[in-house]
Amino acid sequence: MSPQLSIPVVVALIAFFIADSDNRVAFQIFQRTLTVGNRVHIEERLSKLGRKQEEDYENFRISQLAFIAIGILFSTITLLIGLVSWITYGLSLVVISFGVLLSRNAI
Repeated sequence: MSPQLSIPVVVALIAFFIADSDNRVAFQIFQRTLTVGNRVHIEERLSKLGRKQEEDYENFRISQLAFIAIGILFSTITLLIGLVSWITYGLSLVVISFGVLLSRNAI
């Protein structure tokens, strides 16, 4: 990606998070992550693993979100520094999304 495009994108992302100083967007993302998917199925599978507390479910969702965020962050950084093209970036996002769908059924 050219510096004429990547620098404004990075500045805009930083400005967005600075403008969200109350963490409302981050809080909304966190809350929606905890309610995504079939909670009963996941709690059933977690109980088979010996994890029966509410905190265990929340930790599972947080770790799931962390893996997704790391994948997207890595893909975006490689795009911004010019290691991959837009097409490769788009395909990596599709693969990450497909991985999320598979992870819902994995546990």
